Amino acid sequence: MRSRSSRSRAAIVLALACVALVGAVLAGCGSDSGSKNDYVDRMNQVQSRFATTFESLAGQITATSTPDADRRTLEAARQSLDQTVAQLRKVHPPQQVAKLHDQLASEVEAYGNALTAAADALGSSDADVRAKATANLSEATSRTSADVNQTITAINRKLHE
Repeated sequence: MRSRSSRSRAAIVLALACVALVGAVLAGCGSDSGSKNDYVDRMNQVQSRFATTFESLAGQITATSTPDADRRTLEAARQSLDQTVAQLRKVHPPQQVAKLHDQLASEVEAYGNALTAAADALGSSDADVRAKATANLSEATSRTSADVNQTITAINRKLHE
């Protein structure tokens, strides 16, 4: 049975548990246009479904799960991410945030490549390859979370103008 250092395992758990790809919640617009509030409601529904799925998946990576089981979990995470991107693309944003909304969907979509690379590497018998993949996933998670949170902040700002 192949093993992995607890540090590498922790990186995967951190990556799945802390990914806040659509984590920053959009703020409602008060008495503003109904279409803005409809957009915020729809986006927060997408985020909620995504977060629930990712929390469940993160719980499947444990100190005793095998690299193969972790690989399958990351593949499931990629599928969830793809569904989230599809849902984001179906949302019709108000005109003033249309470009930012597309940017957000693209940022979330790009994160899927990091999940795929990590899942592929977990199939390796080389512990160094697996450790590097988890480190890369952790870095991609941090970078993507920062990008997404920045985009959501910009969307909120535009919605309140």
